[in-house]
Amino acid sequence: MFLDPEGQTVKQELHSKFASYFSFAYGLNRYANELSSNASITDGDLQQLLLAPLMLRALTTFQGCILLVERGLSAEAKILARSLLEILFRISSIAKNRTNAEIYVLEDQPFRRKLIKKSKLLSPHLRQPFETEQTEHLAREIKYDIEERNIAEKSTQWWAQEAGLSDLYNSAYPIFSLAVHAGARELESHLVLDKDRKIIAMQIGANTTNLELVVVSACESLLLILEAASTILPENSKIKISTFKTELAKLNETL
Repeated sequence: MFLDPEGQTVKQELHSKFASYFSFAYGLNRYANELSSNASITDGDLQQLLLAPLMLRALTTFQGCILLVERGLSAEAKILARSLLEILFRISSIAKNRTNAEIYVLEDQPFRRKLIKKSKLLSPHLRQPFETEQTEHLAREIKYDIEERNIAEKSTQWWAQEAGLSDLYNSAYPIFSLAVHAGARELESHLVLDKDRKIIAMQIGANTTNLELVVVSACESLLLILEAASTILPENSKIKISTFKTELAKLNETL
């Protein structure tokens, strides 16, 4: 149903219903695209080297979220809104502390070790190609590096705390996480209930409930991400970002 041409009708209806929200999101997207094309990185600066691609990933994630909202794909939009928050936590903490840039890169080692361990849990016919001396040698190298440099995988909560964004971690993040994990409460959005909360049908088609909240959250995340990346952006970007934040606050008052 969402791949049918009729999906364009849903988009038109939603743009009419939530015109101010989409207008703001589109305007912010245009400005973010402009900023990303004017980003400047100092060669050899790990902090800036990470800020740039994280900002770009945030921008495409934001665009994906808005595209899903336009189709009435509420749960799927929330999944990307959550991903945007995870990028926000990391880019903000890296921008605040250069040491966190190194921590972010080193986190790849525990992840690689985890993949190797997972390969050993596969069924025999799937595991066999990975059972090589090369894999074992790599596992030993990674283990030594992790122990030698005391590398630890950090949680999303840790990154949020480092970024000073624990309130977002404890509010929007768990709500969007329900969509990621298909929690029972989230699945209720697929049901049509009567006044006594009895199921009378399945909700097939676009879900427009609270879509404006997803748009506002995504816009807020992107603005905070652009703020975090300000060291690689044009100097005058701070003024424009501040203006967008003021406009978003006014839009938020209409919810």
